[in-house]
Amino acid sequence: MKKRNHHSKTSSRPHRVEIMYSDPEMELLDQRYKEVCNGTYVSRSEFIRRLSLEGEIKVAISQEVRLLLGKMNILGGNLWELRKQAHNEGMFNLEIKFKNLANQLEETIEELQSKIS
Repeated sequence: MKKRNHHSKTSSRPHRVEIMYSDPEMELLDQRYKEVCNGTYVSRSEFIRRLSLEGEIKVAISQEVRLLLGKMNILGGNLWELRKQAHNEGMFNLEIKFKNLANQLEETIEELQSKIS
């Protein structure tokens, strides 16, 4: 049953619902919340609201992971350009550039893996 929230008459969500959890249920809720929303600004209330209304939670990507994915896209573009240059000029001249780019890609992948693990 819905209760009227007396503290926030101007809120877009004027109804409050209380749910009681056992200790194991609460631990499971906290575990799932951390798995799905870790590194994001989604509150536990928002997590429960989305799960109850939409039936699923899409994993949100943190800003830090987004920046790393953007960096990977840029490095991928650089790799594509090196491939074109290697085809036109020969691989010997591009070996140092390629090794440098490969090292950058490896570092970015490791950093990305540490953020999502």
